[in-house]
Amino acid sequence: MSCRLAGCVAGAALCLASGGAVAQVSVAAWLSADNRYDLYVGTGTGTTVMIGGVNDWSRADLYNMQVSTGFIYVAATDSGAPYGLGGYLSIDGGEFLALLPGSGWESYLVPGAANQPSQAFVDSYISDANAGGLWAPVTAGTAVQGFGLPQAYGSLPVQGCIWDPRSQGNSTVIFRYALVPAPGAALPLGGCLLAFRRQRR
Repeated sequence: MSCRLAGCVAGAALCLASGGAVAQVSVAAWLSADNRYDLYVGTGTGTTVMIGGVNDWSRADLYNMQVSTGFIYVAATDSGAPYGLGGYLSIDGGEFLALLPGSGWESYLVPGAANQPSQAFVDSYISDANAGGLWAPVTAGTAVQGFGLPQAYGSLPVQGCIWDPRSQGNSTVIFRYALVPAPGAALPLGGCLLAFRRQRR
């Protein structure tokens, strides 16, 4: 590996760790939640842009994004059984991978009552989780196809869902996913770029 390439790789890693811009990543995400969710992109320290949100567990929405901020966040709230965040994620045109335990998602259980938070509160919860080392690998939710989850995600079948291991429902959970740029992707010249398109089925 050349010194120039090694420097770019090290710079990208440092930028991600420090919450700055990273190489632009193409993201396609099918999402649904029981009961509702809001989708954000952001850095390691907080959100930067709210992409959208849905308050209908039977809906499956597809989001296509170009993201250079390093993280995807989802704030999901459940008001009773069943509960779960479901869907699929594809990075840089790769295979759609279901949101399941072991798929790279982490979560933070918000203390107190289940209320869908504003972006400002989401940022405060991210700060709390970072400061306290409170991010945890996700566990399986209890929502299933037709009962908490939609019938399908486009042509993709329902495989399951995720939730926080410290919760039994009736709660608010912040989920995060760290994006890994494709090999050889170039660093942006400055700022954080984002474009998105949402489809509903």
